[in-house]
Amino acid sequence: VGEEIYYFDSTDSTNTRAKRLAEDGSVHGTLVVADEQTGGRGRRGRAWDSKKGVSIYMSLVLKPEIDPNNASMLTLITAMAVAGGIEKTTGLECKIKWPNDIYWKDKKICGMLIENDLMGRNISQSIAGVGININQEVFHSSAPNPVSLFQITGKQYDIFNILEHIMLRIQIYYDLLQKNNTALITAQYER
Repeated sequence: VGEEIYYFDSTDSTNTRAKRLAEDGSVHGTLVVADEQTGGRGRRGRAWDSKKGVSIYMSLVLKPEIDPNNASMLTLITAMAVAGGIEKTTGLECKIKWPNDIYWKDKKICGMLIENDLMGRNISQSIAGVGININQEVFHSSAPNPVSLFQITGKQYDIFNILEHIMLRIQIYYDLLQKNNTALITAQYER
């Protein structure tokens, strides 16, 4: 994953951009990263506060060769990779709120939007969108409980260092999924 990377100063939504790239034939593992989203979105059509230069806005194009019954595993591995990447780079203990929000205590650090496209009984592509609040000082959104890593620790973080650690973990967990090791993935997720 991440061998092909598209970076945008600004885009409507990294998920929308990734979906267009996938439809145009981009390869499995293509990563879309933006410095700003003008139309960031979350689950149930909610808007995602996407200020310029202060957060991770990314989407990953996956063309998984897995049993469609294991599609939910894509959500689990993405959530574990994000929580692990944040913990590795900041030392903060993060928790996953079912199914895929990342929390510190009762505050939301990260939201995800996983969109699967089916072709018959198989997943033709999956777009895993992730928004992580890194260096915001203030939020101006209707979200009830957002927090950034900066607000928690008072430190500024290198966005791309965190992104690198997340991508490494996604590859590890994705390899487990490709080997159909869903029991280990589920056990790690529950832990």
